[in-house]
Amino acid sequence: GRILAIRQENKGHSGARNAGLEICRGEYILFHDSDDTLCPGALEALMTCAKEKNADIVAGGYDCKPQEGEPYPGLRFPAAEVTDPETVPGMTCGKAFRRSLWAKLQFPLGYWYEDSVISQILLPMARRIYAIGTPVFAYLLNPLGVSAASQGRPKSLESLYVTRRLLKEREFFGLRYDQDAYTHFLHMVLLTYHRTRLLPKDVPYAVFLCQRQLQSTYFSGVSAPKSYASLAESLEKGRFRNYLWLCETLWLKNRMGG
Repeated sequence: GRILAIRQENKGHSGARNAGLEICRGEYILFHDSDDTLCPGALEALMTCAKEKNADIVAGGYDCKPQEGEPYPGLRFPAAEVTDPETVPGMTCGKAFRRSLWAKLQFPLGYWYEDSVISQILLPMARRIYAIGTPVFAYLLNPLGVSAASQGRPKSLESLYVTRRLLKEREFFGLRYDQDAYTHFLHMVLLTYHRTRLLPKDVPYAVFLCQRQLQSTYFSGVSAPKSYASLAESLEKGRFRNYLWLCETLWLKNRMGG
């Protein structure tokens, strides 16, 4: 048959996906979470674009599916080549990946936020990224999921740990520490702050010091993107209070689409 079921000890999302990566043989791969729902025609739409455009990655949008009530429109892409990978969310679902991109790559085991490997490694590695205009899955809004439930829990620090690990591994995959990488790092600074801000008061300062070290190690001499220039400066000059203020205001600005 064309379907192979794998039984193994529970190793979380990463372990399940890695097991699939070890045995898959197709030209393209799609990952799917059990609590989300594929839209009718999703696979055909993704693969038609992948074949026509010879794409490394094809991304589709999604609908939001609340716990109760009807789904409603969520993310939508214009049907076009993606020139800025930062516009593509790092979630694993809703994308068709060329299998060869995963030849030397797996999901990090034991971490929350394991999807970070998509935005920090896979998207920068891809040469041809396309988006389709139709939604390909319905995204379950789960109040008990990692994204919603992680704030205030010590394990939320893994947002920092997985970022640190993937920054180190960029060199292995031949990826540069350029302004694009710097932009994503500063985005992760904001995201990590908001994931960890409810931890005891000494923790945000410790995270700040770690982010300063990562900035110095990987992006010394790299020009900061204009949108994050003030945040980059606050890290570089050790201005913790300014960093706190910027993490709050820039996050709100991004959420408001400003």
